[in-house]
Amino acid sequence: MVTTVFSDEIVNATELRAKQSHWLTMAARRPVTVTYGSRKLTILNREKIRNLFIQAHYLELFVKHCNEVVKGTKSNAFPWIEHLDDEEKRQFHEEFIDSIMMAIITEDWDGVETLLEDWKATAETESDEEIMKALGAKQEPDKYIALKE
Repeated sequence: MVTTVFSDEIVNATELRAKQSHWLTMAARRPVTVTYGSRKLTILNREKIRNLFIQAHYLELFVKHCNEVVKGTKSNAFPWIEHLDDEEKRQFHEEFIDSIMMAIITEDWDGVETLLEDWKATAETESDEEIMKALGAKQEPDKYIALKE
């Protein structure tokens, strides 16, 4: 007997054994719940569950960050953000929102990770006085060699 509840297929263990290939193929596309006595176990595509865990992680960071922005408190979600100036913080916030929205649509969270790594590197660079001094130092043009195509 098969019942559909909350859009997953529910099958008992006997039926799963009898039509194993069918149910495993079905589980690759959408969840299948297997009842075994009073227990209910779900077979779920590994890639989908991975994406759900990644999504939960980044959405938690996003909500924490937004809460900190609204309250105007020091960031625990991204402690490195304190090294950015106000304009950079605003830009980071906008880019973070955009990347989260795109990741939700595409289910590709790599862009969010890249964005966070890039902004963290920017903040760490700006917090290092020696690096900033070296980056801002003027060089004499005669010390450069023109490259020919």
